[in-house]
Amino acid sequence: MSSKLFPAALLLLLLIPGAARAQEWEELFEEKGVTVWSREVKGTSFVEFRGRGMVDASIRDLAAVIRDNNKKTEWMHQCAEDFAIQYRAPLHIITYNRTASPVFFISDRDVVLDVRAKVKPEEKSILIEFRNTKHPKMPDRDGVVRMPRLTGYWLLEAKSPTTTELTYQVAADPGGALPAWLVNMVSKNIPFHTIDNVRGQIGKPGYKQQYLVLDQTIDWAAFGLPGTSTTAQ
Repeated sequence: MSSKLFPAALLLLLLIPGAARAQEWEELFEEKGVTVWSREVKGTSFVEFRGRGMVDASIRDLAAVIRDNNKKTEWMHQCAEDFAIQYRAPLHIITYNRTASPVFFISDRDVVLDVRAKVKPEEKSILIEFRNTKHPKMPDRDGVVRMPRLTGYWLLEAKSPTTTELTYQVAADPGGALPAWLVNMVSKNIPFHTIDNVRGQIGKPGYKQQYLVLDQTIDWAAFGLPGTSTTAQ
């Protein structure tokens, strides 16, 4: 290698590790058994967040709570409205979600989501992926900013018949003129509060319909579970 090319090659090698590290997860905090990480998203000034914690519930009971859109306002952090627009399959739903603004001078944000679940009995897990989409039944609303991008997933991993590890990961562009630093600062707490809140939702009544659908769709025996939950429905 010529002496002129060597400095440039060395500089390139020094830059590559830094670029790689920029995409790695950085742990932000751990509270009440929930760990939260963040990492940069290539091509945007926003970051994505991931939270993970144990829930004292079977994977069946947790899946029933997460699948029910009408009750998400009871536990999902800052959720002001959530409902199903269209059921395309038992594990494929188009939903609407509106997030309440923490202050009066910032508009609420909303989004239409394509939500699909993948059951992986061999891994004793259920992956629920979501991403923003469009639907003719839910055009833009006055006074609410439609988010141009929202992607993420729920990962439910059965650790025992009565405990499930829950991971919640989300990356969003809230739209509007909000500065990225403010969005990132506020958003970092969403995975923690959402996972912590869902713990308190387990055992509440009103999920009978969700159990009926899930029991007809998923073979819980593969997860080491009976077909009927002892949790209040």
